Amino acid sequence: MSDPLTSERQSGASACLRRKHLLFVQREQPRGGAAAVAAWMMQALIPDYDITLLSWRRPDLRALDLFFGTSLHATELKVITISPWVRRIVELDPDPGSIQDWCVLLRRCKQIRRQYDLVLSAEMEADFGAPGIQYIHFPALTAFYPAQASAPTLRWRQKGTALVRGALRPWMVVADYSFERMRRNLTLVNSDWIGELVSQAYGIEAVTVYPPAAGEFPPIPWEQREECFCLH
Repeated sequence: MSDPLTSERQSGASACLRRKHLLFVQREQPRGGAAAVAAWMMQALIPDYDITLLSWRRPDLRALDLFFGTSLHATELKVITISPWVRRIVELDPDPGSIQDWCVLLRRCKQIRRQYDLVLSAEMEADFGAPGIQYIHFPALTAFYPAQASAPTLRWRQKGTALVRGALRPWMVVADYSFERMRRNLTLVNSDWIGELVSQAYGIEAVTVYPPAAGEFPPIPWEQREECFCLH
């Protein structure tokens, strides 16, 4: 007969040894700074975690690798995309700066987040439905909704009235967006300056993590490196 205590210990040990499952939420993977950060974040995490990318459409990983110097195409990166018919409807919006696609991703994230140990992104302010990690390049949502009201605090009739009056933006209803939940994330930023803007906008303290600089560099020991950059 097996010892219950031993079995419990073995079960606990197995849980500790299990690779954590992370959900990475990102819209497109274009050639830009946010895409570079996202690509290298996934590259750094994949050796130790099982990563699932929740993206607007399936990215061309070989093209990303060629552009950013990563090797994501050779990894077991799982990808979840938004239904083509949903994409077609959202893409009817003529505004090139629309964030409806981001809101659809956040809505999908809320539906599946319990399957993962942690949710993170390198896009913009994110309400995952539970605390996660967000890397903010600029507090972009303040331009869309400076009042920072939260959709989950209103009943459906109140939401309808607020939409008609313009007191509530449609994207907040799509994503069931809560600024309070967003504030509970661990927030990373690309510079102290952006961190100050985020603090002014949302009253949260961010941690500066400088974005990766792709290229070939001499192997300088960490203790000899300087926190700066130089222009030649």
